[in-house]
Amino acid sequence: MIFWFTGQSGAGKTTVVDGVQKARPHFVVLDGNEMRHSISLGAGFSKEERTEHNYRVARLANVLSKRGHTVLVAVIAPFKDVRQEIEKICMPIWVYLDRPSLDINEERPYEPPMFPALVLSTDEEMEELSIERCMRFIDGLVRTQ
Repeated sequence: MIFWFTGQSGAGKTTVVDGVQKARPHFVVLDGNEMRHSISLGAGFSKEERTEHNYRVARLANVLSKRGHTVLVAVIAPFKDVRQEIEKICMPIWVYLDRPSLDINEERPYEPPMFPALVLSTDEEMEELSIERCMRFIDGLVRTQ
């Protein structure tokens, strides 16, 4: 299974994913910042470069998932149309980190997902609660597979 954590830069994606992985060390983590230093080395932040970066991460997540790994992806994926294409590549379960206190502007574009499987309100709840809620959600889905 692939769980894709989306939300604006600074919403807490890496923090939540790291917290889940500490409790579930057998899960594989693909962090957007780390991926920019490996499979997307040199990629910038134009819409085209962000899109290609997202597709590269999605393809890697798909390979790992097919090999039996539960994959946690912490990548912004800011555009609705790109998330739709990602779904064709790897069929992730979307986890949206909603943090309304962050500004959305031309330099930091973000289109919130319409129907994420889980919403974590990182402005309203403590980090530990977001991690716990996320672990319960993931564990419930992983057990049913």
